Amino acid sequence: MDKNMADRLIELREKNHLSQSAVTNRLGVTPALISAYEKTERNPSLERLIALADIHGLYSWTNHDRFLRYDHRGKRPHRCADPYSA
Repeated sequence: MDKNMADRLIELREKNHLSQSAVTNRLGVTPALISAYEKTERNPSLERLIALADIHGLYSWTNHDRFLRYDHRGKRPHRCADPYSA
């Protein structure tokens, strides 16, 4: 994983006051996997990146994601319930 992305994962986790254990519980993965992402030892799949973005209240990891955040009328789409909440 890119060092900048790994640093961003740590920054977002800490900003949201989440431990690695809390993130692992929401994703259903092992703590070692989250640690590996944050140490740039492993790359998350697209599915996991989307799940991580959702956990941190983001819709995507890019600046050009307006199509994901707004419908064609410029309104925010209805947000589904958090599938990772306990």
